[in-house]
Amino acid sequence: AQQEHALQQQLNQRQLNQQAAKTQDRVHEWLDDQAQDEFENWHDGLEEEAAKYADEEPEVLGHDGVVHGASIEDLAAAWAQAEAEYEQLADQQEQNEDPANLYQGNEASHMQSQPYEFINKVDETVPDLNWMEEGMKHFRNGNLKEAIRSFEMELQQNNPDNSTAWRMLGRCH
Repeated sequence: AQQEHALQQQLNQRQLNQQAAKTQDRVHEWLDDQAQDEFENWHDGLEEEAAKYADEEPEVLGHDGVVHGASIEDLAAAWAQAEAEYEQLADQQEQNEDPANLYQGNEASHMQSQPYEFINKVDETVPDLNWMEEGMKHFRNGNLKEAIRSFEMELQQNNPDNSTAWRMLGRCH
């Protein structure tokens, strides 16, 4: 009797599991159908909403506030003006006396940079080294005095236009 009762419970449990699985499959199928309908019909109602505003002039929120649509002629004129302004700025930057001065604003004329005076002079008795590598090693080890010396030697002996050496020299100071 106990064995029969246990078998009956197992059978009932199996039937319940099958029914639950079928119900779950139907729910997933219904949800998939709903999602597919929403995906396919996302645009429903947009035509009616657009028709409400068809007679009005479109407004766009721009960086200067609300602006109205521009004609192709307006856009072409704005582009030509922007190009002219860019050319004017480029000409002004070319005429700047100090190309190393990154600040190019109107107040740049009062900012005159002084040429860098090397602390360490070239010593002809010192063998030619990879000064950049030496400088980076000293910089990583926190030996800034030797790093400055190495970067200055790189700039004086090897390459006065080495931007990395100039940048690292600035970081050391």
